[in-house]
Amino acid sequence: MSDVADETTTNTYDGFSHMAMVLTPPSSHDDMGALKIVDPDGDLILRSERSGSIKVCSAALRRASPVFKAMLFGPWKEAKPATGTWVVHIDDSEWPNALDIILPVIHGVPFDPPAVNAQQLSEVLIFADLYDMRQLLRPWITQCLVQHCKRGVEWKIPIYNQLRLLPLLRVAWEHGLADRFSTLLKGAILFGYKKDLEGLRDAGTICPENPHLLEKPAQIREALVTEYLEFYYKECETPCLAFDPPKSLAEMAERRTCHDGKLAVIGESLYPDGPVPKSAKDYTSRICNLDIQMAEVFQSELQVRKGHEACHPTPRFDVFKEALQRKIDCYKVLQPADETLLAERREKWGL
Repeated sequence: MSDVADETTTNTYDGFSHMAMVLTPPSSHDDMGALKIVDPDGDLILRSERSGSIKVCSAALRRASPVFKAMLFGPWKEAKPATGTWVVHIDDSEWPNALDIILPVIHGVPFDPPAVNAQQLSEVLIFADLYDMRQLLRPWITQCLVQHCKRGVEWKIPIYNQLRLLPLLRVAWEHGLADRFSTLLKGAILFGYKKDLEGLRDAGTICPENPHLLEKPAQIREALVTEYLEFYYKECETPCLAFDPPKSLAEMAERRTCHDGKLAVIGESLYPDGPVPKSAKDYTSRICNLDIQMAEVFQSELQVRKGHEACHPTPRFDVFKEALQRKIDCYKVLQPADETLLAERREKWGL
């Protein structure tokens, strides 16, 4: 049975000026929906959960990647069977967009640099590292970066974990993209977990000229968490501001009731899994979570008694955040020597 139907529809990907893949209806050997055709004369079907079934040329994969060469032409289960359709399953759960972008490139499909976002580019880089294809894809990556720079694309990724972050940091450093490098680290500081920032400390090979550079984000994160915790505990210790000083036993009781009520709300609601950590070293979640939790507790859950409006922490929290934002803006991971080195690399790549 032919893999290609008489009537086909084209599935072109952003930036490709020619037909990248042709879709055909499902056939007896294809239980993953429409078959995508990268090479009509291909002899291999790659099958994955996210990209489905894709017809490719095994020789093209062999030339592009020593990993594919060993996998497809070695003594492994992925080798070509003696009879039947050659199907190889690939786990693309960590890079769901990479196959659809990379396979047309390594098959020589003419293209304009695709308008990939940071998330997609990070997946391509992960795939390139896993399958040892970085050198082959370098011209494509460089052209993508040229387009990113021309369009002023910000590098934001939805999940700031090591898997997503490290490939983008590496390519930003290699190509001298100081702004992108700093944006990624700032995002990691605010939106990454403690373990992700600590993991960067062991990634000195990303910027070998300054191997200690990636120790700074964890230090900055710790300093910022410390600021939040200090504000919280200072607020806990701040007595009721009404009836100051109290002129009667009733006013003293009113002040105590106000303070106890505030402690009960901000203590139980802010950190429901247990007591609020005393030290930044013990806070493992993301800074953005701490910020959102404090704002929600102060603004939504904490109700102060009539005449005790000055006891509400929200105005003080707003002032605190403005001051903290100014501190964040002053934090600089890159030093002048780093910026000079990156400027030279950026000029070298024409970015």
